[in-house]
Amino acid sequence: MLDRIVGYRINRATYWANLIGIVAIVGILVTFGIVGEQGGTGAIEVVLAILAGTRLHDIGYSAKYALAGVILHALLSFTVLARFGYEEALTPLGLLNLAFLVLLVWLGLVRGQTGDNRWGAQPPDGVSWKRPEKRFSED
Repeated sequence: MLDRIVGYRINRATYWANLIGIVAIVGILVTFGIVGEQGGTGAIEVVLAILAGTRLHDIGYSAKYALAGVILHALLSFTVLARFGYEEALTPLGLLNLAFLVLLVWLGLVRGQTGDNRWGAQPPDGVSWKRPEKRFSED
C-alpha cells in the first residue's frame, strides 16, 4: 500500500510547488483557528512525510527516512511537552520545527538522480502533478 502512496519520484519544481501549496493551506487553517495551539498537526506531518518520501526517491533514498523523521519529530515533541509543559516547551519545539524545516528545504535544493532508479523513471522537467506510470517492480 505504501508503494502506491510514495512509490514514485518527483522533481524539485514539483516538490516546491507542493510544499508552497501545503504551507499556504496550513496558513489558512491556522488563520481560521482550525489548526493551532490545540493540535491537529499530525495530518500535516503525514502529508509532509509523503511529499518528502517521493522527493527522497528522486534523490535515491528510501521514503523510510521520511517516516522515521515524522516518528522522531512526534517522539521529541511529546518528550519536550511532557518534560517542560506547554509554556516552557515553545522555544525547544520551535527549534525542533526549524530543524525539520531546514531538512525540507534541503530536499528542495538537492539534485535528483539522473536516469531511472529503483523508484522509477527520471521525472520530466517542470511542475507536473500527473502520477508517473510504474515501469518496473521493486524486488
